[in-house]
Amino acid sequence: MFIFPLQTYNIDHQVADSAGTATAFLCGVKARYGTVGLGPGARRGDCRASQGHNVTCILELAQRAGWSSSPSLITSAKNYGHIREVVACERGN
Repeated sequence: MFIFPLQTYNIDHQVADSAGTATAFLCGVKARYGTVGLGPGARRGDCRASQGHNVTCILELAQRAGWSSSPSLITSAKNYGHIREVVACERGN
């Protein structure tokens, strides 16, 4: 059995949301509030600044290795995408 210390709060909020928590435990990277699968350089609501900050998560690695994975695990945040904020991106921000 392995035990690892894990802190899943967001880098910009003390109280975590499901998006940042999912990124922390599935990708091993702390994230900003409201972003999924994006590193700390990504900012919520700023699509241009978030470009290039995608992080690789454990489920992506499993799929590449030919394993199947559930698109939703333990959290309400979906772990199969890199999300900034759809509304902000559609507006061209």
